[in-house]
Amino acid sequence: MKVKLAYYISELRRDFVKECSRKLQEDDLTPGLLYPVLYIGRHPGCSPKELTEALHMDWGLTQRTLDRLVASHLISREKNPLDRRRFSLNLTK
Repeated sequence: MKVKLAYYISELRRDFVKECSRKLQEDDLTPGLLYPVLYIGRHPGCSPKELTEALHMDWGLTQRTLDRLVASHLISREKNPLDRRRFSLNLTK
């Protein structure tokens, strides 16, 4: 019985991941880009550093992810008028 249950759980997970990936592709997203988008949506105006720490990403991965999301017009990266080195992240409409 355990083998059958494990098999069905594995198949359900595979089908779920496949369907989620298909739905995400409609919005030019991948499963890896979903979490940064969700974090920025829940924390508008956050900084890239906050995103990096919250999602336990390294700095290079964060920058590549943000570049890809900006290029896809899913987020905006705006400079802080008081400190040109700081950015705030927001979702686009």
